[in-house]
Amino acid sequence: MSRPGATPVLSSDAASAQRRAEERWTELFGCAPIRRPDGFAAQAVAWHEQAMEHGDVPLAIRRDLDAALTQVLAAREQKVAALEPHAPCEKLAGNDPELLAPCTNLPLPPASSQLLVGTRLVKSHGGKTHVVEVTDAGMLYEGELFSSLSAVAKKITGTHWNGLLFFGLRKRKTYERKKADG
Repeated sequence: MSRPGATPVLSSDAASAQRRAEERWTELFGCAPIRRPDGFAAQAVAWHEQAMEHGDVPLAIRRDLDAALTQVLAAREQKVAALEPHAPCEKLAGNDPELLAPCTNLPLPPASSQLLVGTRLVKSHGGKTHVVEVTDAGMLYEGELFSSLSAVAKKITGTHWNGLLFFGLRKRKTYERKKADG
């Protein structure tokens, strides 16, 4: 049994897997890996290889995240400037609720894929035509207000759906299967 706080000892298989992951890290990222015994290097390498194979975060989502980050950082800078001139660094660095409060109340910028108010979506499903109208307050379907297209799709089908997929606003991603050698 190991002592609390003691560095875990890796078995020879785990140690060799860690070494392989660290070597692959150096190949992919061009620097020495972060030294952590919890398999971080292997997870980071696997994620990077998956992103290279199947693609990274879609451009529209990256734009939305960049816009949200810019907005939050601007609000944080305003809050930092309003603090006393000799505020200790610890107060500015951590998860201080006072520092983060103005950031959490800010509305996020609209998503690139956000539908315009007044848009009407028509979907034929189960022998019935379903019409959804986009309003300021959400999605209006059969006189009932829903927070998202996914909620409307669930009401219509009774099962969970991605609303954009259900209403044909996004295509399902498909990946080619790798053929086994031999």
